[in-house]
Amino acid sequence: MKILFISLSTYDIVGGIQAYNKKFIKALGCNQIENKIISLHDKSHDRTDVVGCDSNIFKFIFYVLKYCRHSDINVWAHINFSSVFILLRKLMKGKHVLITHGVEVWYDDISVLKKKSLQLYDKILTVSNFTKNKLISVQSIDESKIDILANSIDISNVQGSQSPFNPQKFNLLTILRIDASDKLKSIINVLDAMVLLDDEEISFTVIGRGNQLDFIKDRIQETGLENRVNMLGYVRDLNPYLEHCDLFTLISDKEGFGIVYLEAMEYRKPCLSAKYCGSSDVVVDNFNGYSIAVDDITTLAEKLKELKGDSAKREVLGNNGYQLLFDKFTFESFVETQKLHLERIS
Repeated sequence: MKILFISLSTYDIVGGIQAYNKKFIKALGCNQIENKIISLHDKSHDRTDVVGCDSNIFKFIFYVLKYCRHSDINVWAHINFSSVFILLRKLMKGKHVLITHGVEVWYDDISVLKKKSLQLYDKILTVSNFTKNKLISVQSIDESKIDILANSIDISNVQGSQSPFNPQKFNLLTILRIDASDKLKSIINVLDAMVLLDDEEISFTVIGRGNQLDFIKDRIQETGLENRVNMLGYVRDLNPYLEHCDLFTLISDKEGFGIVYLEAMEYRKPCLSAKYCGSSDVVVDNFNGYSIAVDDITTLAEKLKELKGDSAKREVLGNNGYQLLFDKFTFESFVETQKLHLERIS
């Protein structure tokens, strides 16, 4: 079996999709599947298996057509390739597989070309049951054409770091890109819940950078929480924060999966996530955390108060999360599932 992996970017940009692409390619190696990687936006690489096209669409098309002659399966790593896929598919050898991640296929208002392309792929791999159900109910894709290949992490069990937190506080942690998007609510709503609780023992640490840092800092000042919220920007080593926080929270209903929950679960941390999104595969309500409607500040405040006052509950939820991670979301599981799916396609 030979795979041509076609991505927007994999190596030169940091993000959830890029991390998934790297994991997929690494798993191909573990499965001893020969592969070639073509990336539209990555720059040229020294690696012989990677062709970076530096955002040159003509170079990209040339290399796709060149290397597809040797492939059995062409894996398109994003639906944004829909127009190129429709243009080239009849000129290409092999079957065509699309990877979907979440919000890009959840709604009916996607372009006509994207809708058409979804019907033309031989197989669609997606990261969560939620997105699979959206492909079926919203995009009218036959269920038999969809397989789930969920995100994963390598369990490292790195522990023993020094705590970066005040041990006298109940320490909340979130990690996200702080850009203009609905995900900002996952910070703002925690701030509002903290104001509602008026509990000086609750501290909130936000890790991430983006173009809305000043907006969030202004909101913190407006709420009078300057002494209880820590905006850290980029942090190179997340492990001490994940190991020593009391609760991880990312309540965003735009999550297609949310690999950062897995990283918190590795350290046996209970998680707060949003209802009605892809994270429902990862954060199971009242099992390893709580799922909360995005704008339900009252319930959010209640859950913060409950978990702050019940360390035994936090321990149970955290242990459940670790077991869920170990059972379903390890890299070893990813490798095995990838092999099964690709063998069925070929």
